[in-house]
Amino acid sequence: MAPGGPGALEQTRRVLENVRTCLEAAGAGLEDVVKWTILVADETAIQDGLAAFGDVWPQGAEPPAITVAIVSDVGPEGALVEIEAIAAVAES
Repeated sequence: MAPGGPGALEQTRRVLENVRTCLEAAGAGLEDVVKWTILVADETAIQDGLAAFGDVWPQGAEPPAITVAIVSDVGPEGALVEIEAIAAVAES
């Protein structure tokens, strides 16, 4: 089974949870992400990924730049989604 589950919705939710964990470890949050790059396998429904993103994005937060590319394959066998996030956090 692919990391996070069999479908794009489950995999996207898992990836976003992982990103949130990494950001929190650095003293940041999802609202600090200024650029997302999202790769989806060509058979993947982009709508599922967008639905998962909408579930976790903080309400009222400014939307970041997002690039979505449909590719022939991502990551390990069964993976449908790969996400890269760039955050900008002011030093204290």
